[in-house]
Amino acid sequence: MKVSNLPFWIILIALAVGVAFLPLWASLLVLSAAFVAFISVSFGVSLNRIDIFSPYVIFPFIWTACVAVGSHVISVEQVPWNKTVWLCSIGALGFYVLGLLCAEWYLAGFSHPDAERAKTVIGKWNGQKLFLIMTVWMLAAFGCMIYEFRNYVGGIPLFSRSWEFTRLYNPEGYMARLIHLFGYSFMLQAIVLQAYIYSQRRLFTLRNLPFWGMLIFALCCAGLWGSRHTIFIPLAAGVVAFHYLHKRLRLTHLLALGVIAALFIGAVGFVRKISYFEQRGVEYREVLENLGYSARFPVLDQIHNTVAMNFETFRQLTESFPAFESYRYGRQIFFALYSLLPGKQETLGEIQNRIWNTGFYGNLTSTYMGVPYVDYGFWGVALYTFILAFFIRLLYFRMRHFPTLFNSLLYSYFCYHIILMPYDNTITKLNLVFDLIILFGIDLLAKEFSVETLTESNIKPVTSRGANV
Repeated sequence: MKVSNLPFWIILIALAVGVAFLPLWASLLVLSAAFVAFISVSFGVSLNRIDIFSPYVIFPFIWTACVAVGSHVISVEQVPWNKTVWLCSIGALGFYVLGLLCAEWYLAGFSHPDAERAKTVIGKWNGQKLFLIMTVWMLAAFGCMIYEFRNYVGGIPLFSRSWEFTRLYNPEGYMARLIHLFGYSFMLQAIVLQAYIYSQRRLFTLRNLPFWGMLIFALCCAGLWGSRHTIFIPLAAGVVAFHYLHKRLRLTHLLALGVIAALFIGAVGFVRKISYFEQRGVEYREVLENLGYSARFPVLDQIHNTVAMNFETFRQLTESFPAFESYRYGRQIFFALYSLLPGKQETLGEIQNRIWNTGFYGNLTSTYMGVPYVDYGFWGVALYTFILAFFIRLLYFRMRHFPTLFNSLLYSYFCYHIILMPYDNTITKLNLVFDLIILFGIDLLAKEFSVETLTESNIKPVTSRGANV
């Protein structure tokens, strides 16, 4: 594919957002057709050969679909999107593409190791070392989690009557936050374990049995926190790792997985809301009807509400900043660093609750755009998206040309952040720094170095902007 063809088709997808003024079913149908046309014409290959998790595919597909869904406003006020929301939503896709193209220009100066190198260092992990590392890590994490549940949270969130409140526990103080980082690290453990298992030639062997047991234990412990993302995040990253380390998935798999993920998010959200409103003697179906939903298919209504509420919160931010509140000039983008300073540092959710006087018990997410917009407005969103796209393309290049276990794991980890961008900005959180330290530490301790000759028989096909090479 010629890079010069790419902007035309990405812009075509961006313009397809205009179908948001059609009924929801019609807009999704048109967007699906536009996406298929973009893939088949741009890459010039069979759809079954497309790398569905490449930077060129995953974000444009998910972002465009969520913008189309979110632009159908269903709320009590029925306030349509303002110009700033539309500008940021469409501009985000444009600056994302610009970041990819600049990364292509930058990478054009590098030699292609696929054609020139004869040998490569294959970074495999020693199973015995990894088992020892994971055992120590799991024991520490389990101890921290139990300590949190007993002394800070007041019980296990998943089994608590006040499930909706206890799952949103927010630690205060350096030691409490460190304990929470370990107690909340079962999601990362599940991602690491899946990457190792999927890197094996055969998944179900006696040698892999302890790691499967650890994976199930990690997912169960993560689920005890009672939030959808504690299960969704490791499974989403695991699917990406499976795709690159074990068996390539097709476009039809992506669509099927997308439907399953949406139903999971909607179903868990619906059950959680029922529990919350039943404690107050309110029927949640009535709440949905008051918002403007039919409530005939509450799970589907909850899916729409989960996506649309993030854009609705972002709309309110565009009307509050800078009209009534001054920009934060980096305090939210670099909140992971500011949060380490003495004293209370307000998160974006806490700022929203204060200036809007919501009385809300949690944090209202505002897609990934909320954080950079609060700091620098539209140009904050544009620059943030550009840098992120540039970085993710470099990471993809490294994984594609040096397909080690760790490089595939690292790309899978950041891929789940990309998938969550229509929901929240997870890259600016302190967890990211903690996770990267853990991942690099595991790779350093568990890696085995060996030199193998690259031949057609011992290297898996890699992809070039989606097509196999």
